[in-house]
Amino acid sequence: MLLLPQVLVVASLGTYTSGDIQITQRITSITKTKGNTASLECQIKTDMLKKSVYIHWYRQKPEQPLNRILYISSNENFVHEQGISEERYEARKWPSNSLLSLRIHGATEEDAALYYCACWDTRAPEPQLLKPMRLESMLRNKRSHRNEKLAHHNEE
Repeated sequence: MLLLPQVLVVASLGTYTSGDIQITQRITSITKTKGNTASLECQIKTDMLKKSVYIHWYRQKPEQPLNRILYISSNENFVHEQGISEERYEARKWPSNSLLSLRIHGATEEDAALYYCACWDTRAPEPQLLKPMRLESMLRNKRSHRNEKLAHHNEE
């Protein structure tokens, strides 16, 4: 039997609302065979036709800070951060149903991380996104729960 290495890509679960913007990510995790494409989706409920709205995709690897992968500017340009491959990290936007996706082509172990989408209306006083402190506490809770499971398993 041939065993293929797998890559786990995790997306934040939940809904965040601020003002007239609502961000929803429903996928909890995706596991892909190495080399395949992972697709993450995010729904942002706001007037997607506004020229003042920027959409961002962030990634957080274990024990590392949150890093932006790319953003979609108000004039619909897709802007990748330095060092991020445009061929591997592909963003799509469907204004008709406010759906956004991030596709990671040729997934590797290096892609295993938490992924978040965020929205910024430039008319608002600050970006509308999940705050890093909240992300850290979510990660800490998941790590603590995982460590408790391991400790319990080792006691048996």
